[in-house]
Amino acid sequence: MASALLADRGLTARSHDATQQMLATHFVRAGALPADTARRYNQLMERRHTADYKPSVPVDATDIAEFRDWLCDFIQACAALLVHRPPRKAQAALSTLLDALRNLRLDRS
Repeated sequence: MASALLADRGLTARSHDATQQMLATHFVRAGALPADTARRYNQLMERRHTADYKPSVPVDATDIAEFRDWLCDFIQACAALLVHRPPRKAQAALSTLLDALRNLRLDRS
């Protein structure tokens, strides 16, 4: 969603780091997204990096639970900021996906 939001404004990031920096510059500092967005996005990207490159470090339901609510809120906030709205069908699909994610039962055993 961060890349979509940047693209919607005619901005292109060529790396994950650039996406993070541009998101902070154009949306967090400008007040369009909550102040904790950059910090939480950075934490999520660190976890993604760990999952991709350190397979010996487990990712489990606790990790998902830690970010789930923030991620759903972030996606909704980004979608609301889009100038070029996706078709209604895509908006409905995103809403369904977010509902499913919010209601996903995470077994922490």
